[in-house]
Parts: sequence; C-alpha cells; structure tokens
Amino acid sequence: MCRKILLDCGAHLGESVDKFRTILPDINEYKIYMFEPNIFMYDRISIDPKYNDCIKMRCAVSNKNCSGKLYGCTNYKENSGATIEKFKVECDNMDREDCIDTEIINLSEFIKGNFSIDDKIILKLDIEGSEYDVLESLIKDGTITYISKLYCEFHTKWFKEEFKIREENITKQLISLGLTPEYWDALNG
Repeated sequence: MCRKILLDCGAHLGESVDKFRTILPDINEYKIYMFEPNIFMYDRISIDPKYNDCIKMRCAVSNKNCSGKLYGCTNYKENSGATIEKFKVECDNMDREDCIDTEIINLSEFIKGNFSIDDKIILKLDIEGSEYDVLESLIKDGTITYISKLYCEFHTKWFKEEFKIREENITKQLISLGLTPEYWDALNG
C-alpha cells in the first residue's frame, strides 16, 4: 500500500509544515515527520497543538548515525542557523562554546528502514550545511529513488567555492535521475 510521507528536516518552529498545509491540497493524507535538533525549538513544536498529528524527532539528519554537537543555539535559543557542521560554525563566526549535544541520524538508513520505494515521499531539507553530505549519500546508495519530490535550501552562498561545485554536481545528478530539487524557504513566499 502506497503511503504519503512528508519528511521535514530542519523543522524549526513548524513554518514548513504550516506552508505545506497551504500548498498541498492532500496534506491531510500525509504522515508528517518533523526533525529538529535544537532543543529550544523542539520543545516549542512538541507542545504546540498544531503539530499533534506530526511525529517529532529531536535529532539532526546527516549521512551517519552518531552523537555530536549542535552549534549556535544556546545564546540565541531560536536561531534558525544552528548546525552540526564545523565549517558553518567557522563561516558564521559562531562561538564554539555555544553548543548542545544532539543525536544525529543517517537519513538514508531512516528512509530505507521505515518506508517503501512505492511510498510517495516528499523530502524537505533546510539543515544548515548538512544538505551536501545527505544528498550525496542518498544518491550514492540509491535511497534518492524513494523520494518523489525534493525541496532544499542549499546554503552555498555563505560557504567556500567548493560548495558551489558540490551543489552543481548534486543538482546535475538529481536531474539525471528525474528529480529536480526545488528551492525552499518556509519564511518567504
């Protein structure tokens, strides 16, 4: 049986779920997963009745299973730029002491372990620099074929030139597989 799944990676305060509820006419048929590693934001979406029908997971998504540091979220509790990526910490001049411990999950393994290739899966990534590793992993191990629609905010413009090349390569590979990533920004139209 084909299920409809929405994976909201980088849920923040629920803005993406709110936006999907306005742009997807069949959103009530979707099982929604909200991944948010920032404990301060996770706590808010956990108690918000708007998201009672969603599965909320306090973890970061990446291409590996481990625990790690989430930077940029204790001094500015609702900072939308919290990250597990040390290169983003350096680019954003974040305080290395401004961090919490977080669980990090391998998104490929999560998808393969919980869903079928026949499911209709919408994947939204706004994961503050981890999108490169995640998408490269999804492509490399074939999990990308589980994805029906991809929305992504690449953070390339803030990073070194190598990330522009990585984004271009990822985009070319996705398009060759018949999956064109659409730019995502939940806070703006």
